[in-house]
Amino acid sequence: MYVDIETEGLSKERNDITLIGIYKERKYYPFIKGFNLDKALKFLSSTPIWVTFGGENFDIPFIKKTFPYLKTPLIHIDLFFLT
Repeated sequence: MYVDIETEGLSKERNDITLIGIYKERKYYPFIKGFNLDKALKFLSSTPIWVTFGGENFDIPFIKKTFPYLKTPLIHIDLFFLT
């Protein structure tokens, strides 16, 4: 599953996620603040492998702030470190 987020700013302490985009099984799922952001939890918690770009230092800390009880994925591939 590919995961990317958009935020109101760069500080996880002061800013919130505005969008979580998930690409899984050839389908894109947008989860938007104030609309359906909470539904992203189902995808995030049920998929053990995440692929991100810069997620280790950005996406995952924001996601953990938004969903504090969410366990981190079993396998996380951060493409930032592969470039």
